[in-house]
Amino acid sequence: MASWAAKRRLLYIAGIIGFFLLVFSYPIFSIFYEPPSCTDGIQNQDETGIDCGGTCEAVCEAETVDPIVLWSQELEVKPGQYDAVAHIENPNIGAGVSTINYSFKLYDESGILVAEREGETFINPNERATIFEGAINTGKRVPVRTFFEFTTEPRWTKVEVSRPILPITNQVFTDDGIKPKLKAELGNELLDAIDDITIVALIFDEDDNVIAASKTGVDRLKPQSSKTISFIWPQTLKTEPTRIEIVPRVNIVDL
Repeated sequence: MASWAAKRRLLYIAGIIGFFLLVFSYPIFSIFYEPPSCTDGIQNQDETGIDCGGTCEAVCEAETVDPIVLWSQELEVKPGQYDAVAHIENPNIGAGVSTINYSFKLYDESGILVAEREGETFINPNERATIFEGAINTGKRVPVRTFFEFTTEPRWTKVEVSRPILPITNQVFTDDGIKPKLKAELGNELLDAIDDITIVALIFDEDDNVIAASKTGVDRLKPQSSKTISFIWPQTLKTEPTRIEIVPRVNIVDL
């Protein structure tokens, strides 16, 4: 049986060892320890999936639905040149996409691909929006059907800001038989400037079919101000317009 002195020495040595382990282990732990984050590839914190949900900015795929393509069509600008438009809907109330790629494919009556145009856009939460691509050359072939699709998977992000209200006033459409023109006033009633505004104009006939479309942009709209926006087409419309819709869009996902 060890004597009391031997036990005391063992306790003393154990205490010294414990002290040095404590002193040196904390710096080592600090070097190698990585706190939970939304980019560590592990479902931790209060996440509902790997690096998504909870406090993470990314929204889990299982908590969203894909954007819906409501319709798409081609619009003749002049022989051999067409615009393409698609109307989409995002049913997700609190989730948007900062950037997503898409493509328009135009087919002739034989189902042969006539032309293709790719681009990228954003998707705001709970939004219906029109995607526009202009001046698509088709040569001598005539497209009769347009197919629109998103070509990359949406990466949904939590969005907590509201879309700014940008009123459209003083719409004036004129057609002199040569080049139809559309003018309007785009307003900003906020106390902050708004940047990178995309505006799409749609013209409808008496059956509410889209017969023409165009797009313009405003780099910056000052607070509590307005700006004249204009759209022009290279030749007169074949059908009498009965309704005009001008829709401005701002990417609020990146705000």
